[in-house]
Amino acid sequence: MLARFQGATPGAWDFKRLCPSPVGTGTDWGDLMAAAEKIGLHWKLVSFPPDDDGFQKGTTFLRSELDAGRPVVIDFKFTGPEFPGGEAGHTLDVAGYIPSEDLYILRNPAIATPGLELMTADDLKRYWRSDHYGALSHGVLSRPAIAIDKLQ
Repeated sequence: MLARFQGATPGAWDFKRLCPSPVGTGTDWGDLMAAAEKIGLHWKLVSFPPDDDGFQKGTTFLRSELDAGRPVVIDFKFTGPEFPGGEAGHTLDVAGYIPSEDLYILRNPAIATPGLELMTADDLKRYWRSDHYGALSHGVLSRPAIAIDKLQ
């Protein structure tokens, strides 16, 4: 989603094939960064602590990127008995926000086109986290985000 925003032409599966992780498996965030670089895109990975202060700093970052016209990719961690092994991760694109309603607009690749969903700030706070986004996390729970580093 972020690559398309920057005018890159590979489809989702083509982009996934640029990553060293096997197609059909979870994708390490480092692999996503490396794949972007292979096609000339420059992204930055930032993360925020999973506490209240980290959420405040993270949403301030999200809003500043969105206000500048740039989407941000974030990672979710869902937990519960309905998921294999008790947890599942998912990558989404934050496309906007509605401050008066304290809502965030997400583009979710798991939802039919256009894939938009609204999420409250409370739910965003609950789900925006990952401790399995790969070697870059060093096993530390955080709120990761990928943003555009340089516009081409």
